Amino acid sequence: MKNCFLVLVIVLGSAVYALAQNPSADEEAIRDVIAEIIAGRPAPLTTDTVFWSGAYVKPIVRGEQPQARPGSSAEGNNRINQKMAVTVLQLHVAASGDMAYEYSTFQASWDRKDNGRHFALEGGLLRVWRKMDGKWLIAASFQHPYDDTPVEQ
Repeated sequence: MKNCFLVLVIVLGSAVYALAQNPSADEEAIRDVIAEIIAGRPAPLTTDTVFWSGAYVKPIVRGEQPQARPGSSAEGNNRINQKMAVTVLQLHVAASGDMAYEYSTFQASWDRKDNGRHFALEGGLLRVWRKMDGKWLIAASFQHPYDDTPVEQ
């Protein structure tokens, strides 16, 4: 009887450990979408996605005309050679499996079309994900640089 109890404890403990170590299929699916975005694929967005970054005056609901901050290279589509790296620090999927949130850091760089100068910045990123028709879409994305001004390189 003692051996059966010990075996049961070991089996249950191993199962709990395995669940804690293995990310869910939904988490893996979101990480795959993030990797595709970094590789250049357009971000999958809900029809009412809210986006805000340091380049804009206020949050933008999908379909609205963004108002870039004066002097920002986002004004007038003035960026070329954009690159972005993202490091996911936290990714939590709701128990319901239809919503998730992600906290990441990012490193971005680009050249300005008008003068060819190169800029870079680092910052934080918070995204809300919604699962619709089996696909993970971005419902909200807020990203901001650690410093208010990109560093010219």
